[in-house]
Amino acid sequence: MTFDDEHHRIALADLPDLERTSPRAAVVNHVAYTFDHLDDLLERYQELREQGIEPWQPVQHGVTTSLYYEDPDGNKVEMQVDNFATAEAATACMEGPEYDADPIGVLFRPELMIEARRAGTPAEEIQTRAWALRVSPELPAPVMG
Repeated sequence: MTFDDEHHRIALADLPDLERTSPRAAVVNHVAYTFDHLDDLLERYQELREQGIEPWQPVQHGVTTSLYYEDPDGNKVEMQVDNFATAEAATACMEGPEYDADPIGVLFRPELMIEARRAGTPAEEIQTRAWALRVSPELPAPVMG
């Protein structure tokens, strides 16, 4: 769901096997916040990590680079950056074979993104599933829900 030009601000999921993590948890899957640039997202990651807050799971969806956090009640927040400059390009990605074969994406290590950016690797190169798979092929598949 969205209230503006963003692809989503709130995600509702109707997954048959989904169990509430807490009786106080809402039925909202997650609320999403979009950052303007990958560097902004990674800066927030570092700020939170310094406070002992780690992402539940970092996912390279292809269309977005996302960090999912979970509060003590099981509510999730997605902090993301769009990987495409236009909505049309993002839609083309979601209608393409990579997304069709795997609409969720792959896990990645934010620390490796930070290292790559410090080494001068362009954000556009890092914001891909191919990069995530190349640098962290041992990571399991993400768990959504």
